[in-house]
Amino acid sequence: MASSTLFYKEPTVLSKDAHPEITFKAAGDLSFASEMNSVPIAGAEFPQALQDHPIFFVKSDKEAGFTPVCLLSLTNGTHSLGEKWGDAYVPAFIRRYPFGVTEDGTVVFDKSAPHFDGEGDKLFDDKKEPTDALKNIINFLGSVDAGYQETDAFCKALADKGMIVPFEQSLKIGDRNINLGELHKIDEAKLYDLDEKELHEWFNKKWIAWSYSHLASITNLSKVVKRLEIDQVTAMEKAKEQKSEEASS
Repeated sequence: MASSTLFYKEPTVLSKDAHPEITFKAAGDLSFASEMNSVPIAGAEFPQALQDHPIFFVKSDKEAGFTPVCLLSLTNGTHSLGEKWGDAYVPAFIRRYPFGVTEDGTVVFDKSAPHFDGEGDKLFDDKKEPTDALKNIINFLGSVDAGYQETDAFCKALADKGMIVPFEQSLKIGDRNINLGELHKIDEAKLYDLDEKELHEWFNKKWIAWSYSHLASITNLSKVVKRLEIDQVTAMEKAKEQKSEEASS
């Protein structure tokens, strides 16, 4: 698939012969992604995501060596956005679930997902042809995958010009010292080194807009810190209540 399948428990190729009666019902529950503390994101999503999430670059095995992510939490294996995420932006990486697409364009789905419990829209008609529901899903998956490819090109251009640098900052929250050395950002000063031709090209490709959306989003790190502080206070209060109950029993 175009990105990680970490929460796809039973990724299965969608087939009109194997799944002629399959139905799909959308669900607003995002608990399947509850163990993610960061989410891959496409450049085209930066302007929306910057309202809610800090966007950073992390090292990857892609050709560019980096991929952008929304940072959801400073704690591994979890985030505190809940099952609905409130009004926070949900990246396409998560919205496309329980579907996905392989590198050769084959549609896959998570067979274990509750979206396929027999209710909802049919994906194939009586002639085993894709219904409008499936066509819309395929179109969405195609746009998501194209967005990731455009983002890979953006990251490669940044890396080739040495514009991606470590985010050299550490945080102390309560008794925790958190090193953010694995996160990277764009060196804004190097954007000014683009010559006129490059600047025109980057502007047309929306790379300038993506760059500044990323840089503006970093202020949202304070929101992630705030959620962690609230989680710590809540955990301490629960621990006190538990001790009090044990002492009185």
